[in-house]
Amino acid sequence: MVDVKRIGMIGGTVLTAAAIGYFMQNNGASASRVGEETAAGEVSQDVVSQPIQAGVVIPTVPVQPREVALPPEIDVAQAQTNQSIILPGTDTPTLPDSSITVDQSPVSPTLPSTNVANQIVVPDVGNDGSETDVTQSRTVTPNAITPSVTAQVAQTANLALSAEDTVASTQAELVDCSVSMTATAGLAATVNLSLVAPCHAEQSVVVTHDALVITDRTDTEGKLDLTVPALTEAALFLAAFADGEGAIASTEVSSVGFYDRVALLWENGAGASLHALEFDAEYDAAGHVQSAAKQSASAAARGEAGFLAALGNTDDDVKSLAEVYSFPTGFSQKQGNIKLSVEIEITAENCGKDIGAQVLQLGADNSRSIRDLTLTVPSCDAVGDRLVVKDMVDDILLASN
Repeated sequence: MVDVKRIGMIGGTVLTAAAIGYFMQNNGASASRVGEETAAGEVSQDVVSQPIQAGVVIPTVPVQPREVALPPEIDVAQAQTNQSIILPGTDTPTLPDSSITVDQSPVSPTLPSTNVANQIVVPDVGNDGSETDVTQSRTVTPNAITPSVTAQVAQTANLALSAEDTVASTQAELVDCSVSMTATAGLAATVNLSLVAPCHAEQSVVVTHDALVITDRTDTEGKLDLTVPALTEAALFLAAFADGEGAIASTEVSSVGFYDRVALLWENGAGASLHALEFDAEYDAAGHVQSAAKQSASAAARGEAGFLAALGNTDDDVKSLAEVYSFPTGFSQKQGNIKLSVEIEITAENCGKDIGAQVLQLGADNSRSIRDLTLTVPSCDAVGDRLVVKDMVDDILLASN
């Protein structure tokens, strides 16, 4: 018995094989034509082959171009989060203000070293102006201070110093350094001197009047006030400093002719002193006029007694000192004699040395005399003793009216 199913299966298989053969033959021819068209300049399309299954014919389908999704533009906020920015184009890179992060931590008092400078990340730019990947950016460390900046700082400092010098010089010019002196007639034929020398504070000054020469010293403001017995009616005074600066002052003293005056002058440590024993006064008693008991010019102006003026600064290394005794002979209320003398005290400074002194004596009768004294002081074994020098000065004789 003939198996119909087997015969049908065989027949179907044969037909299928014949169909496959035909398809493959036609497909090869199509491929040949496609190759020829491509060689002729036509654009070929890719053919996607699918697995062949028995009894299935797969048609040739042209593949359409795929749409590729471009990445979205970089968001600024995202760039801030990533802390990397790719700047567009070839313009000068500019960091957005929002990219700056302020450190809220306490500031350290120690200044950072210039070797650890703030680093700036700058993206590299190609020759064509395009930017490279931000991962290839380089780090630029700015110099702490460039030579030009250093020069500018030095120049600014010099200008500041120059400005300070100019201000100091201007201030110095504003101070009046001129030396001035005034002379005003005072009691008992004296002259009140007022010396002002702002730029000669605490300096030695030589004051000269007639034959009288003394040295004194200005105070911390450059001032000096003196009362000097006048030796002439037209009293002229000169003050001079070591640098040549000085001043001149004069005044009229009309009462000079009513007084007998004796001036003793000496230098440095001669130890000289002038003594007057008025009206038979005892030594170191009332009426003994000396540097320790000068009496007053007001008493002399009333005709009651004489007075002594001690002149000069004994603290100067080089000093000219003087003592001037004055008595109102022209209107004295007393009669008698006034014994005058010059004494030399033997001190550790003058013992065993040669000293000199000068005596100038003026009389109410316009008489005038000058005597010089030179002697050798005894040895230092006699320190504390006194030498009384005779014939250096004349006594004053007051006759009854």
